[in-house]
Amino acid sequence: MVATSVAAAVGESNRNRDEPGVGERYWTPGDPDFGTASPPRFEFADPHAAGLFHAGSFHAEGTSHDIGDRITIHNRGVRDAAAVVLLADGTSYLEPLTPGSEIVLPECDSLTYVQAPRTTGGRPVLYGAVWVRSGRVMPVTLPIPTRREFLDARYLTPWSAEWNGGVSGRQILDAAAAGISYQYRTGGSTFVVRNSGRDWIGVVHRSGTDITFVECPPGERVCFELSPRAARAEVFSVVGRRVGGTAGHGPYMSPSGTVHPGWAGRPGEATAYGSVVVMLGAPVYSALPKRNLYMAFSDRRRGGSGPISRRGGAAWRTVAG
Repeated sequence: MVATSVAAAVGESNRNRDEPGVGERYWTPGDPDFGTASPPRFEFADPHAAGLFHAGSFHAEGTSHDIGDRITIHNRGVRDAAAVVLLADGTSYLEPLTPGSEIVLPECDSLTYVQAPRTTGGRPVLYGAVWVRSGRVMPVTLPIPTRREFLDARYLTPWSAEWNGGVSGRQILDAAAAGISYQYRTGGSTFVVRNSGRDWIGVVHRSGTDITFVECPPGERVCFELSPRAARAEVFSVVGRRVGGTAGHGPYMSPSGTVHPGWAGRPGEATAYGSVVVMLGAPVYSALPKRNLYMAFSDRRRGGSGPISRRGGAAWRTVAG
């Protein structure tokens, strides 16, 4: 039972990393109900609805295909959250997770509980946990969604159940009105997608049998390298947020006192802005607005290998497989 695990795992507290006032809102080391023999009466909240997910290099079942050696927890929602990190040496600390922020978990073994602020009655509210052992994310009773699960609920991705056919036949959004464009110089080796709009977007790059997915935030760009002499088609498809769908359910406790994990809702209808196909160094199909060549040349001179963003860490690359 997760509550019992929490009570048993908490050791000596370390408040050096706590921000002033933050700990008063959350279940933290040093609280009267933290680390007690009898666990407090928890309430539970839905991490999917809150926009929480974790990312990293390795999972218990194998590689996660996410770029980055460190395991991170992200808050892409609109409400504050926090994480209590319990270390193998018995110390623990609180990390705030404000909207749009992320935390990097320590390289050593750890157990991290992600939570919402306490209720008005003072009860702790848990979203779930991330358990790291030997650099791998291990199974837990109340898991925080993976990055893939988060992206699949938000976009059409190469690992989505309805991916067959790609973006063909999807609800098409207005790329020009959304501020989305591409840059490519004939014969060049860099393809750029720019997002000048207000919403996050996803870009699917298909190069032969290789497929990658990159998420791009508002006001940023992502770049891809390609060979202008390759005979294969390089297909770049820009996807938008899903619309509709059904809500999921957060974790809950049965009358017997057993804690059960929640479940994600049904993803909404997939949307797309359009695609560009490049072959032998020239666009052969384009359904996206094109930016001027001077800006494309400037981006190429700035260089960078693989998908990148002007804001470090903003562009994610995931290999489908």
